[in-house]
Amino acid sequence: MKISFESKGDFDNATSWLKKVVNGNPATILNQVAKQGEQSLASNTPKDTGETASGWKSKIKSKGGVTEIEWHNDAHPELDVNLAKLIELGHGTRTGGYVPPKPYIKKAMDPVFKSVGDKVAKELFR
Repeated sequence: MKISFESKGDFDNATSWLKKVVNGNPATILNQVAKQGEQSLASNTPKDTGETASGWKSKIKSKGGVTEIEWHNDAHPELDVNLAKLIELGHGTRTGGYVPPKPYIKKAMDPVFKSVGDKVAKELFR
């Protein structure tokens, strides 16, 4: 059995695209995703006073070739606990009562996580 390959042209287009991808900076897309996450968390956080909902912030961190987005809630810095987590997970009270959980973080972030791959791929392939 004989197998042969034939090619015409060069790999300039593929090489230039790979260089662009390797040296690319997805900062624009990650900033959009970070803001989308903040907005989604804010709109899905159960509201009593609205302070916790308005406390969502994001930070983009890069280290060792890995870039990640971190979301945190800086509302109520006077408390020793993370109020956003207490709302999500439920908690005991000082008087012996119990506040049931109101899960909202997964619901808020699922659409963000589902869209990030498409956004990054679209940026790399344009």
